[in-house]
Order: sequence, then C-alpha cells, then structure tokens
Amino acid sequence: MKTIKSIAFAAISLLIVFLVSCSSAPKDPQITYMEVFTQSATHYPYFGSSRTYYRLYDANRRCSKHGSDCFVVTKTDQIINTADRCDRCRRSWYAHEKK
Repeated sequence: MKTIKSIAFAAISLLIVFLVSCSSAPKDPQITYMEVFTQSATHYPYFGSSRTYYRLYDANRRCSKHGSDCFVVTKTDQIINTADRCDRCRRSWYAHEKK
C-alpha cells in the first residue's frame, strides 16, 4: 500500500512539473524557424567570396506592426540576441509582445 502511494505521488509530481514547464513562455530569444542562404561575389577573375546569412524567426514574440507575424532578424550567425532589431518593424526583441 505504501509503494502504491509513493508511485502515485511521484507520478503526480512529474505531471505538475511537466505542466508548469509547458505553460511558461521562454524568457530568452529562441529560434523557432531558420532559413539559410548564401550570397557570393566575384571581385577579380580568380578571386571570389561568399557569405552565409541566416534568417532567424522567434515565433514566441509577435510583431505588432504586422499583426500575427513573428519576430525575424537576418544575421551571419545563428543566435538571436535581445538587442537585435526586427527586419519588419526595426524594433528590438524586447519591444515585441509575447504570444
């Protein structure tokens, strides 16, 4: 009987932890979708360069200028910083509403 109560208590505790972790919104920027594209240029007949750009989306923040669109930024690295500005409205990540 004591074992059944301890198993039930553990199951309920795990369920509560799971529900709390699912319901809390992320406090830091998170990449929910990413597009990758490469831009190349030829400077001289044998010299060329290419650079990879990443368009990063955070669907946890809503862009108020465009309604349901989410925060988006184009960068050369794969990290969204809190000071990054949205490509659509030019406001920082913090200025966007949480979904």
